[in-house]
Amino acid sequence: MKCDRPGRTRVARCDAMVSRQARLRSLGVCAGLFAASWAFSANAAVCYANAAASGGNGSSWAAAYKDLQSALNNAACNEVWVAQGVYKPVVPVNVGSPTNAERAITFNIKPGVAVYGGFAGGETSRAAADPVAHATILSGDIDNNDDANNADGNFVDETSADIAGKNSIHVVIMDGTTGTPIASNTVLDGFTLTGGDNTVIDTNNGGGALLCKGNGSGHQCSPTLARLRILGNKAVFGGGIALNGYSDGDSSPTLTQVYFSGNFATTLGGGLHNNGQLGGASSPLLRSVTFSANSASSYGGAIENNGVSPTLINVTFSGNSASLGGAVHNNGNGSGNHASPTLLNATFSGNSAAYGGAMYNAANSGGASNPVMYNVVLWGDSASQADPEIGGSGNSGLDYMTTIYYGIEQGGCQGAQSCSNVLAGDPLLGTLDDHGGFVPTFMPGTGSSAINSVPCYLTPYTDARDAPRPDPASANLATACDMGAVEVASLAGDSIYVDGFGALQYR
Repeated sequence: MKCDRPGRTRVARCDAMVSRQARLRSLGVCAGLFAASWAFSANAAVCYANAAASGGNGSSWAAAYKDLQSALNNAACNEVWVAQGVYKPVVPVNVGSPTNAERAITFNIKPGVAVYGGFAGGETSRAAADPVAHATILSGDIDNNDDANNADGNFVDETSADIAGKNSIHVVIMDGTTGTPIASNTVLDGFTLTGGDNTVIDTNNGGGALLCKGNGSGHQCSPTLARLRILGNKAVFGGGIALNGYSDGDSSPTLTQVYFSGNFATTLGGGLHNNGQLGGASSPLLRSVTFSANSASSYGGAIENNGVSPTLINVTFSGNSASLGGAVHNNGNGSGNHASPTLLNATFSGNSAAYGGAMYNAANSGGASNPVMYNVVLWGDSASQADPEIGGSGNSGLDYMTTIYYGIEQGGCQGAQSCSNVLAGDPLLGTLDDHGGFVPTFMPGTGSSAINSVPCYLTPYTDARDAPRPDPASANLATACDMGAVEVASLAGDSIYVDGFGALQYR
């Protein structure tokens, strides 16, 4: 069975673990989910927005709308190109004191609309967009006083502590509960989302930067989210993004090359909250995503999974914190409520909690939290009370069992874990830094136990930088790859974006 990339062969073996992972690996290149955001709406009506423009009807760069809202409100604009600059959902009548109604105004991206940032203004090809060189910022700072009145001049809240006064309660909303589902042809690509504050108003929904509503029977919010920075937002839950697919709904977007940093939740999910409880079918896919320095007061400093089982590929967690689950909290409480993510090529380092520095799995009353990990590194996380790497609780250890196939775990396999080929040697990760590609990564040093320690059939074809990994080269599948999110010996060729999108510029 051949994939659509020359020379790629899907591996099939009778061993259940290998077969499952072969399908995961094949998914990464055959399904085309990860690099196709620019392929939508080939014949769509394109409208243009440019904060530096004098203002026109949006029909060209020369006649670009001055504000993004005008393009989003034009039903004829099913694809929008947005030039560099700062865009806010509303200009309050009294900028010093926005009303609650003004704070509730958001960038509402309707079903089937694709919105792309990163343009200088004047490009004729969507592929020419460069979100690093041409930062396109969607900001909730509608009263113009965040980040000590923008003392650093970049119009971005690096942490939620930079938020001051009365900000937008959501920067962006995608609403699939109004009769038309939000599907993968609804796109947000190439933006920085910052300064959303969902801690006072509309707190039942969550999502300071982005709220994706797919809750309720027959409803769906499953857009394509790519090349985004989610920086310095806060909410009661889902400080950065809230994916609501609860009550028989569905919120299963694809997130590719997304960087979460400095977001905060007063309860759960500092960076991301996945809510599929009460029969929801939410199963988001995350690829080449970094969660750095996000926090939650209670559960899941980076991610809270509530009754959902997402897939995470080439994901890095660093410096996140919470009470339970410094990086990830899986909540499987309630009959039929399962939170069992699959993680492939994940790296956890420097996360902290009272219990479960890297991850905490909760399962009670008929629910289950049984994450499965392949090719992972868990090192240097900490817990003030118990379980510096993975902790859990429930009626039975089987309800919150973590399964690891190939990995490096500080202290080795322990507690409620089922392990196969788990090493305890120091992976010598170094520091989270720009090693090419879109997101910051750890680069294991010389002599690292991560190097050449996992069969390549258990890895995707590219690492978190889009650098190629070796293919299995023999019938016995003996070719070895590196554990974690980076293939050390491979340069970040960046098969999608020519300039590599240096990660340091995304901090």
